[in-house]
Amino acid sequence: MYPVWVSLDMQAGTRGLLVATRVNGDGCRELSPGGTEQITAWASILEKFDLETIMVSQFVETQMRIIARRTLREFVESHAGRKDQSAAKAALDAWFDEVGKAEWASSADVKRRYATASIVNAEWIVFNVKGNDYRLVVAVDFEKGIVWIKWIGTHKAYDKIDAAEVSHGD
Repeated sequence: MYPVWVSLDMQAGTRGLLVATRVNGDGCRELSPGGTEQITAWASILEKFDLETIMVSQFVETQMRIIARRTLREFVESHAGRKDQSAAKAALDAWFDEVGKAEWASSADVKRRYATASIVNAEWIVFNVKGNDYRLVVAVDFEKGIVWIKWIGTHKAYDKIDAAEVSHGD
């Protein structure tokens, strides 16, 4: 019987991933990944193996960390005196709160919550803000659970940029 290692592998946006691997003469082989709800089922399966080592990392729910809120505040401040400033602020505050509580593992998770978001590539996403009056371009590292605010502006200004190339301050 070969040893089995079990680990709870945290990935951004997930509640944990149970991974069991068996070492055989050819090296390591993944038996099966699954959500943490499968830990009990795995325990009964793993009892059948001659366990040499079991390692389980701490289980922690992950949420998205947003960098940098200052960009949103500065955008709202730059619209001082405009009739839609308070509505834009409310929409951006709501987006910030929702995303900060989100547990995204992939762009598919983003699309489930924000159907109108545009997925530029695997990491870059464009959100429509305040009824599509504004566009918010972010880069997301799903593995680390980080959202970087890259650009925010009007829909008209967005049409003049390359969302995949824009950087903070452009």
